[in-house]
Amino acid sequence: MFPSQDTPNLWLPDNHYARALLAAKPGQRYSLPGFSDDQQYRYYAGLAKHAGKLPRPLAFRTVYDAFTEPLLYRYYSDDAQVPAGINRFDLHGIFVKDGKLEDYRSDKKGPAKRPRPIGSRMGPQNMICCGWAIQCLRADPDLWEARYQSQFADDLRVYVKDPVPAGAETNTSSDAPMSKTVELAGVKVSLLGTRSALHLSGECAANECTIRSSANQKGRELRSPQAGERQIDRGGE
Repeated sequence: MFPSQDTPNLWLPDNHYARALLAAKPGQRYSLPGFSDDQQYRYYAGLAKHAGKLPRPLAFRTVYDAFTEPLLYRYYSDDAQVPAGINRFDLHGIFVKDGKLEDYRSDKKGPAKRPRPIGSRMGPQNMICCGWAIQCLRADPDLWEARYQSQFADDLRVYVKDPVPAGAETNTSSDAPMSKTVELAGVKVSLLGTRSALHLSGECAANECTIRSSANQKGRELRSPQAGERQIDRGGE
């Protein structure tokens, strides 16, 4: 019997993206998704289980997977835009190890020293999942914000600037603001993310400042390596 999908664990990310980047085990390889069968099965089975209405945890998981699962291939494609519906060929693996892709499109590690082959399975399936995700967000506009407020309300919100590809028809602006200013060891900084970088802007009273950002450890301030220089080691989730 298919289990209930009205369960708190669906608020916790557990997909290819999360396992490869957020919970990676040292030295272990993680494959990019080759299809969205799991997401589609969970959606249809959840509808049947709950009399045609998605429980809020399942609606969130539908949105989260639709948004994050294709991002790994976008990271791989470092020198070209990824058109809608395009992803990896499901029979040709692309892997992440220690939180980093083993190679990128520009490395041309595919057959005949070309980029790795593309396919039409994961991409079109994810477009269907994106349609469901849009319906979920229209029905519950606070759905995405709910997890942030319940689990990360005290964390600094850093926006991600993800410009719409040239030529796309959209009425949505790609502008993203800097985060609110925070003070770290006397240095005032604001942050803004892109898909490939973390941008910092701020003020430092010392002659220079070194800021180190790392994941999955507690932030700590280090003693200045020399007079007049401020160095900060700041961890984050």
